[in-house]
Amino acid sequence: MLGRGLRRGFSTARYLLQNLEDARKSTLTAIVDQFREPVAYAAGYGSGVFSQGLAQRNSNTQIDLILGVQDPEKWHAKNIEANPTHYSGLKYFGPSFITFVQDKLGAGVYFNPFCSINGVKVKYGVVSIDRMLDDLQNWRTLYLAGRMHKPLQILRSDDRIDSAQKVNLISAMSLALMLLPKIFSERDLYMKITSISYMGDVRMAIAENPRKIQNIVDNQFKHFRRLYGPIMNHFDLDITGSIDPLASLGPEAKGAAFEHNGSFDKLRKTLPPYFEQKLSKSPFSQQLVTSAVRNTVKWPSFTQSLKGILTAGVGRSAAYSVEKLKKRWS
Repeated sequence: MLGRGLRRGFSTARYLLQNLEDARKSTLTAIVDQFREPVAYAAGYGSGVFSQGLAQRNSNTQIDLILGVQDPEKWHAKNIEANPTHYSGLKYFGPSFITFVQDKLGAGVYFNPFCSINGVKVKYGVVSIDRMLDDLQNWRTLYLAGRMHKPLQILRSDDRIDSAQKVNLISAMSLALMLLPKIFSERDLYMKITSISYMGDVRMAIAENPRKIQNIVDNQFKHFRRLYGPIMNHFDLDITGSIDPLASLGPEAKGAAFEHNGSFDKLRKTLPPYFEQKLSKSPFSQQLVTSAVRNTVKWPSFTQSLKGILTAGVGRSAAYSVEKLKKRWS
């Protein structure tokens, strides 16, 4: 009787979670639909889309969106006309200048934070489809590729991005396997994958919650399993135990155990060629891999943060920094 009651409880919980996910996706899709110029690819990410713990769920969290567009200059021209309040004073220099700032400074993304769209607080980043493809395929900055290692709520799909993303996820697992010990848990794997985009990111030492990586994995475990489950077969990872994703939440959860049976040389072949060249030094080691990731992430993340002061304006940049600090010390 008790077992039947528990199963019924889990079924109800899954039903409620699915309804919440459907409602969230509808809300985000409606936000993307508000933009006048077409958006080729759109995805939601971060704590406003996927929970990172009770503190984030209870706060008025900003929704993070990434928008891939075909022609950034044309897109910004239409968007400035339709949503001038979304932009800082840079809008007075025109869409050509904004596109220059987007492409030439930082990691190729132009963010407008603290925008009210359909009554929802939104931060959206605009990037060209070509620039997004380049980072997914080459890991030149790991700025977008790293964000896309984690669960996304896809709102608009693009065949080219979808194909590149599959390769990006395989590369992320390869890199994580290089950095993990021989025996590790499913949770360890997701933690290592999540950490890739934060290695070398100066914000982790200043404005980010020190438990950010743990919070992401523990509260999004079922999303990670859905994302990486099919890829595990690619690496012949042996799942020696199976657990319900709902029962896996929490810092003590171990997940299923894996045995790392791939060599460094085999794993290197599945990394983006541009990034793999950074690992050609001898001797090859985990320290070399870590250093290559840090060197890839550090400068683009730093310059992108500085660019945020220009694209958001001093006032909104200060507000955004305060929000980040609140999360760090909450």
